[in-house]
Amino acid sequence: MRKIFCWSLLIATITLLGFCNEVRAASFYGKVIQVDDGDAITVFNLNRPVKVRLLGIDAPEPGQPFGEIAREHLQSLVIDKMVTVEYSSLGTHSSVVGKVILEGTDIGAQMIRDGAAWFDVNNNSRLSDTERQVYTQSEVAARTEKRGIWQNGDAVAPWEFVKLQALRALKPTKTVSQTENATSSAPTATLRSTRRPTQLSPETILGPDYVKAGDQSSAAWASAMAPIAREWRLFEPPGQNFSVIVPEGGRKSLDVTFVEETPINTYAYMVRERSTMYAVVWMAGPTKGEPDEVAIPLTVAAILKGMSQSYENIGQKYKCDVKAPKKIAVKGWTASEFDLVDCHNPGSIRVYTRVVGEERVLIMGLSFFEQPDPNVKRFLNSFQLKAE
Repeated sequence: MRKIFCWSLLIATITLLGFCNEVRAASFYGKVIQVDDGDAITVFNLNRPVKVRLLGIDAPEPGQPFGEIAREHLQSLVIDKMVTVEYSSLGTHSSVVGKVILEGTDIGAQMIRDGAAWFDVNNNSRLSDTERQVYTQSEVAARTEKRGIWQNGDAVAPWEFVKLQALRALKPTKTVSQTENATSSAPTATLRSTRRPTQLSPETILGPDYVKAGDQSSAAWASAMAPIAREWRLFEPPGQNFSVIVPEGGRKSLDVTFVEETPINTYAYMVRERSTMYAVVWMAGPTKGEPDEVAIPLTVAAILKGMSQSYENIGQKYKCDVKAPKKIAVKGWTASEFDLVDCHNPGSIRVYTRVVGEERVLIMGLSFFEQPDPNVKRFLNSFQLKAE
């Protein structure tokens, strides 16, 4: 039961992207398999390693005092543990830049509080005001208690250390044969510039046709959410066993999470047509034998809870009533439709599910509107599913 609940909260997050501007980043869940230095780790996600640079912190560089100690401390916190990575951009060498959360603890803030890293004022724009305050207070406390890097009172920030190293590298070490020095160093520079990164970018994880869930920065996303009249077309994801009629010009997204170390891909197609939001969501994950009749209402209940939490994040209360479900007859599937009434955004949700082998498959059509829209029924009734 708990697994369905976790998946459904993820669905709710994706669905709310069209209504809630507080959703700023994508996320994934995985096991930490390597600690590269004091502010970078490698997380195993979807059978691939992803390098993650911690947002908002900067640990001592290799060669600096406490450099190795910082790495060892981060390793003691996260190695071989399951973490959530909240990210929205790439760093150098195709690494993910984001917050790392372990059982509710922000590991970046913990590293600062333990005196193992600085609050990086050069890389904090994507932290909230509250998070910046926590990071600042954590550094003040570590300084006051003379923890770690603050023990001797002469700590040099990593970004300043890098500048000093660069300046020293520019100064000639000999008064003669500087041309020889430049020539001898050229092969090393060439090797460094041509080395290909071994880690995968988020775009590689998601694939070329899907953007990260939560990515609202592009012109394509703005176009998909424009309140305009649209032509309708058949949407039939390759390799899937369903089709549906949707307004054209929507955006496809993918979020990846783990359920007990099993990767779960949650796909969505989202588009706004006039004042109505449409979403198609599909996913598959492990099941423990729960009946379809239990899985469906739990899914809808969890979506409503996720919506309520999202409204609370922006200081509003969420209220919504659900009418008694209407069963939908589909060969090989169990399906129900739910009408949401007296809500901030009234809507309809249709859920199709079945178990294939040891996996539960969920396919959902969701629509939220500002005023009644006859196209909502057109959308929901257009679903065609295969039993095989």
